[in-house]
Amino acid sequence: ELLIQGRIVADLTERENIYKQAEEIVHEDVPRIPVVWATSTTVFRNDVKGYTPVVFRDWYEYLWIEGQ
Repeated sequence: ELLIQGRIVADLTERENIYKQAEEIVHEDVPRIPVVWATSTTVFRNDVKGYTPVVFRDWYEYLWIEGQ
């Protein structure tokens, strides 16, 4: 509602106050937003096969050890 209201209001001071209210709500509900993507290094022995980096799955489900 506040974002829609902010688009409609012509008075810049009133618009600024509306957007500040919206910003405070976001700050209370989502106190931090990640803005960094962390990299990761994975090392396996030569006989581990089938590894593919996957973020939201059980990566070990598709692994096998060669010769076993």
